[in-house]
Amino acid sequence: LAEREWARSLGLHWMAISVVAGAGVASLAVVAALVFRIFSGWSRMQADSVDGLQLNGAPLVWRRVDDIVMGGRSSSALRSDRGGLVFSGSINTNGGGFASWRGRSRSGGPILSADTRALRVRLKGDGKCYKLTLGSGGGGPFSTAPTWQADVQTTDKSTTEVEIPLKDFVPSMRGQPVRGHVLRPAEMLEVGLMLSLYKAGGQKNPESTFGSGIFPFEARLEAVEAV
Repeated sequence: LAEREWARSLGLHWMAISVVAGAGVASLAVVAALVFRIFSGWSRMQADSVDGLQLNGAPLVWRRVDDIVMGGRSSSALRSDRGGLVFSGSINTNGGGFASWRGRSRSGGPILSADTRALRVRLKGDGKCYKLTLGSGGGGPFSTAPTWQADVQTTDKSTTEVEIPLKDFVPSMRGQPVRGHVLRPAEMLEVGLMLSLYKAGGQKNPESTFGSGIFPFEARLEAVEAV
């Protein structure tokens, strides 16, 4: 998964797994408990789903992906509102720092056509810098496919409309921008909206466009279109 704080938590989990595994069979129960924690957190979030918006004419089903799955304390919700989706919640930067929802077509197939060149998004925000994401992998806690990210800066209580060329999406893996990947539109299975401690390029999201400590957020996704 794409977030650095999440990746750090995951790295700590794998470090612990390596240590206890080296200690012998008696430590297998500890390994199992760590893995169970990861997957149970993921499963709980995947149980939440919201229908809303369409992309390329396909209705989307959205699921939550917050930092809580790796021990973070952020939380978010998504609800339908007059044809759009309201993404809101609370970010807690103590041990985490991101919240997101990801939408897939009901069929589970690709959400973009091969000739898609950009995404046009209309977002009514709160002055924070959000990220629009694309993904082609399974999306689980151990996915090896990159998440493609692009920043969307909002204005408080105003609607921002921006067209983001696919070439401007940055591939991220285990919390870090990576090279050697090509975004193939026809392979994209999900689109998402995220608020994160880090921007798409890996630099820290400034306090002025993110927040600090524990703070609320709310943005209304009015439309996302493939062009």
